[in-house]
Amino acid sequence: MLSFKKLSIQKKNSILAAALLLFFCFLLTALIPPLQSPDERDHLKRAYFLSQGQIFLTAQPHKLSGGPLDSGLLEYLNFSEKYPFRSDIKVTEQDIVRLKTIPWSHKSVYAEAPGTGYYFPVLYAPQAIGLTVGRWLGFSVDRSYMLARLSAIAAIGILLFASFLLTTPNPLVLALLILPMSLFQEAACSLDGVSTAMTILAISCFLRITQDRDKTPLSLLFLLAVSVALVTSCRQHALPLLGLIFLSAAFTRRKASLIAGTIASLFTVSWTILSLKTTVFKLPLPATSASERAVHYVLHPWSFFKILLHTLGLHTVQVDYLTTFLGRLGWLDTPLPEHAYGILTAALIVLAVLSCPFTAFRNNWQARLSLGCAALVSFLLIFFAMLITWSDDAPTTIGGVQGRYFLIPALLFAYALNGNEKQETLTLCYCASLTILGGLFLFSSHEMIGVLLQRYYITP
Repeated sequence: MLSFKKLSIQKKNSILAAALLLFFCFLLTALIPPLQSPDERDHLKRAYFLSQGQIFLTAQPHKLSGGPLDSGLLEYLNFSEKYPFRSDIKVTEQDIVRLKTIPWSHKSVYAEAPGTGYYFPVLYAPQAIGLTVGRWLGFSVDRSYMLARLSAIAAIGILLFASFLLTTPNPLVLALLILPMSLFQEAACSLDGVSTAMTILAISCFLRITQDRDKTPLSLLFLLAVSVALVTSCRQHALPLLGLIFLSAAFTRRKASLIAGTIASLFTVSWTILSLKTTVFKLPLPATSASERAVHYVLHPWSFFKILLHTLGLHTVQVDYLTTFLGRLGWLDTPLPEHAYGILTAALIVLAVLSCPFTAFRNNWQARLSLGCAALVSFLLIFFAMLITWSDDAPTTIGGVQGRYFLIPALLFAYALNGNEKQETLTLCYCASLTILGGLFLFSSHEMIGVLLQRYYITP
């Protein structure tokens, strides 16, 4: 049985940091009003559809993709629509009472949720379980929603604990998880928190395999393949993770790695093609489908890079990406104080430098180089995916990209800096990193609480 006392001090600190993160997310559920994360309403619909056994979305004539939704839940969703983009509207006692008394009607109505049609829904299982248990216990919609949020946080905790036991994260990885934007999404009922934690599990499995090599148990290969398949089928810019399964064969010397990689790739590609063909995302339908656009830009890559470079060259776009990566809360309508972005950026840069393995740069360099390349490809895929699904037929810029989408490539880059896993001594750099990391967590939580109180509860 694994003993906490036998773990390295770095691994202990990582697990304690994860526990602190989860506790703060639990507190945030009491502070953040329901459904205030971007597209959280559609994510909750998708979780409900899964709880009813629906894997693919359906589409009625002249409507976007969706499915049958409990009318009580729809009333709950509609009531929460008055807060986004209206900073003058605050949460009142009457609002709280009204939300808590909306019951499940057990009558279905059709509801659209097209943006979630491309996601294989298994990662919505924690939220779906919370909603199902809430209905079984006779809870109101609000209590069931809160149970779904707590179930998602619990799932994030299980995945992070498992990940950190496999591979110790460096301080930059932990810093990315405690940014205000990350904390806000982890406390919501959306897909972001669970998919991020599953991504970390996949990377941790891969790094552990590169250490164990031919001693790698088959169970770890299986866990790598399953975690990668679940992430890549709901986060298309995570597709480079599939390459890690094949690359693991170079370390394990087993055909099982190649077989697992092939199965995971076939599953992901099949789901992606089916979802692209069956999801009605826009009305009227564009002149070219998403799959047709994908083929065009694959055959004409310069066209893609030309649009990408033009998009990245716009100053307004650069600022938007930075602020929505670090922390623009609510429905991206609640920015942090201006000084916060400079402090957060500086902290990440310093932690990135301190996380670099200068004294052990060649340790496991093949694996770390692979993660770095995966980070770059993931970054490009974000824009490619939005170009073929979100942009117009003749785009000059790529729209729909939010800074929070860059968390997966940022995590891949951070893990590419991982040094010596077996190091037991506390170096000066590590101690400095812990100090900065603690300050970053206090700063993030302080700024978040102040901003959220002013946005949702305090009248000027």
